[in-house]
Amino acid sequence: MEAKRPTIINKPNSITFFRVILLCTSFLFYKDKPLHFLTLYVASVVLDMCDGEIARKYGEATIFGAMFDSLFDRMTTTFLYMMLSIKYPNYLLFFYFILFWDVVGHWSHNYVCSILGALNHKKIDGFFLLKMYYEKRPLMGASIVCFEAFFLSLYLMSFTKTGSNMNTLCRFLVFGSMPLAFFKAFTNTAQFFYASKRLANYEVEQFDTKSVMK
Repeated sequence: MEAKRPTIINKPNSITFFRVILLCTSFLFYKDKPLHFLTLYVASVVLDMCDGEIARKYGEATIFGAMFDSLFDRMTTTFLYMMLSIKYPNYLLFFYFILFWDVVGHWSHNYVCSILGALNHKKIDGFFLLKMYYEKRPLMGASIVCFEAFFLSLYLMSFTKTGSNMNTLCRFLVFGSMPLAFFKAFTNTAQFFYASKRLANYEVEQFDTKSVMK
């Protein structure tokens, strides 16, 4: 569909605003009502999978929308890591490490895209693993699902008793989702190095161009 005039209030951005409400509401239940929390959190994640498609379908993809969606994704995962660090205090450094690279990787990648004028941060050239991740939609979708399943299963497992059927199911989901979840975490780290390389090359090109013009 032909692109429409950019505006903050449109269909995909309204979905993201609604996701904010769902996530903030889920905060009220994470301590002692896991099913309430999971229902609201998963609903927010499912809507995240829809807003991009709706933006493209109705020609309402905007720079603000891409920024807002990416920013809220980081807010969502940050809350998830913080919540799990409370549930599993012995693994605080692990969750901090994952959070650090999640934020740093996405921020640096989006920042470089804005400097270079790339409207789509999912368009990758050169770096094989990132290119494969962003261009192979089934792989990207499966990685995101496994990433969420890994951490949400850890959350749910904190409410179960060792040896119970629910505990066994949670452990199965944790280990089953682990390979693609860690692959997704690796892409967050790779984004930083990919962005750093692009920015350094861009700066050299700008310097050389100015030197020639003198």
